[in-house]
Amino acid sequence: MLRACLFVLLCLSASTAHAASVRVGVASNFGPTMMRLAKAFDAETGHRTEVMAGSSGALFAQIVNGARFDLFLSADAARPKALVEAARAQPQHHVPYAFGALALWSRKAAGFDTQESVRTYLQRLPGRQLAIANPDLAPYGKAARETLVALKSANVAFVRGQNVSQTFALVVTGNVQAGFVAASQLDSVHLGAVWAVPPSLHAPIRQDMVLLSRAQHNPAATALFHYIQSPAGRALIAKSGYHVPAEGR
Repeated sequence: MLRACLFVLLCLSASTAHAASVRVGVASNFGPTMMRLAKAFDAETGHRTEVMAGSSGALFAQIVNGARFDLFLSADAARPKALVEAARAQPQHHVPYAFGALALWSRKAAGFDTQESVRTYLQRLPGRQLAIANPDLAPYGKAARETLVALKSANVAFVRGQNVSQTFALVVTGNVQAGFVAASQLDSVHLGAVWAVPPSLHAPIRQDMVLLSRAQHNPAATALFHYIQSPAGRALIAKSGYHVPAEGR
């Protein structure tokens, strides 16, 4: 019995000795999904993942100014690319992890379900009762603005959220009647009215990640980078309302 107890203690000590921690900066739209990925990853590996969600622009600025993130999951492709070009990450550690889906959402029944009915709804919407993420900072906001142009509704007055999470909150709290949000945010809410924006109305919302150069020798960071691209990680991402890139991209 004593020998068995010693063996268990030695195994636990070895496991703890090999455990490491990883700090992830993640775009706000992907925050809840990243939390689920982190929970599964930590349970499987024994590593510890700390998730910090925010706007891609703000996280990027923090990284450039020395914030100690190991992994950066952006809501766009441009910022991870810029980190590679600045030698803060290596090209082989820069990959797409998801493609976002945009939706127009109202908590109340609003009578829109086709492109034409959406156009009519937007034109009749009272001023500043539509929310979109800041199109100058947030990829989902840029896609929303492109959608408004495609719908010939660019003149509709809207409220800007700093990011798509803030835009979602504006609709949830009733501060606005409707908003362009990430489809992945609608899993756990009373839907009301939803229109899935056709991808043809805006540029793809490609979301890339980079393993930062400072973390290349961090076993938890490299393991999480690969876990997100694994079949288990991809399945969880798809279940959360995103499109996953083709394998090997």
